[in-house]
Order: sequence, then C-alpha cells, then structure tokens
Amino acid sequence: SVYKRQVYRIEPNQPYYFDTLQISSQPHPWSGELKRVYQEKPIIQAGDLFRKSSVVSQREEISKRLKNEGYFYFSSSLLYYRADSSYSNRRVRLSLDLKDNTPKAAIEKFSIDSITINLAADSKNTEIIGDSLRAIVDKEKLFIKPEKLSPFIIMKPGEIYNKKHEALTLEHLNKLEIFDFVSLSFTADTADGKNLLRANILASPRPEHSLRAQVVLTTTST
Repeated sequence: SVYKRQVYRIEPNQPYYFDTLQISSQPHPWSGELKRVYQEKPIIQAGDLFRKSSVVSQREEISKRLKNEGYFYFSSSLLYYRADSSYSNRRVRLSLDLKDNTPKAAIEKFSIDSITINLAADSKNTEIIGDSLRAIVDKEKLFIKPEKLSPFIIMKPGEIYNKKHEALTLEHLNKLEIFDFVSLSFTADTADGKNLLRANILASPRPEHSLRAQVVLTTTST
C-alpha cells in the first residue's frame, strides 16, 4: 500500500504591541489625579508586547496607590479601557478612564477617626489607651495588657486611610500568635462631609497561651 504524507506549516499571527496609553481623556476634575498616580509607576510602556496581564496589572496598580492615599472606596473595577488597534505596525493605542457611574465616595479621601480593639466580644467595658486607642476588655478574664498591643497597630487616628497600614496591622497582630483570629472592619461616617472611618479590630485571645502572650508582647514591643 502507498502512504501519503502531508506536511502542515503553522505560522503564528504577528503579535501586537503597546503604542500609547492616554490617561483620562474625559474633562472631569479627577483627571489630574489619575495621571499623577499612573506616572508614579507606569507598567504599560510604548513598544512593549501587548499582554492582557499588563493591562490588568496597570489598573490594579493605580487602584492600590489610590487606596494608600485615603481613597477607601476606590476599586480597580471603576476604571475601564478603550483600545484602538487600527493603526499600522500592529500597535494598540489605549485610553484609561473613570466610569461615568463612579460613586462620589470612591473619589473622596477618608481619614481614621478612631480605633477600637475588642478583646472581649461580650463586654462593654472600654479603656482608653494613650491618647486615642480604645480597648474593650473583660477585667476578670484579662491576660493581655491592651497597651502592649499599641505598637502593633500601624493605623493611627487622624491619619489619612492607608490600605497598606490596614494590612500591616492585621499581619503584625496575627504574627503574635496569641489570638485565635483577628479581623478588622470599618464604619464610615460621611456626615457634614467629614469622611471619617471608625476602625474596629476584633481579636479573640487564646487563654491557654496567657503566659506566652505576656512574654511575646514584652519582648517584641521593647
């Protein structure tokens, strides 16, 4: 019998490259803020290979930087791209802008008004630590001195909200390994245009590790 062999040649399509990225073509007051944040760390560069991952990363980088500057409600989902690949040499021109239905609160800065760390969920006894930190404790079951926790709370009342400080606060408290869990939530107060956040830290202690707690807090906070 005679066998016939066919050879197929597969040639990949030529790739696309980034041409330009225009930030905020719309004439709204927030255009300058978006451009400033983008210029601090531009990920998309002219001439780079067009990758979806770069497009996503650029949007997330802008969102991250804004959330570290007080924009508590901002999200990368509020940004959108328009792409034009009709130019020669397989170049893609992009524009990045803010969605028309963006909530007003998302483009307003928020500050930390107060911080409360709750060490006893079923107690109403509140102590003031230092000038501003509040601690809810049960004096009959207390084995952790609340003031020892203050150095591990990176957020400070009166400061602009910073997402990085929020994450560091949770990380530092969890690393102490004296709590079953630690959670952090915020209550927003926008009355009179103040844009304030009340931070609430719920930390469930491990009573069986009371001795370890005192040792850890003494050695790490000095």
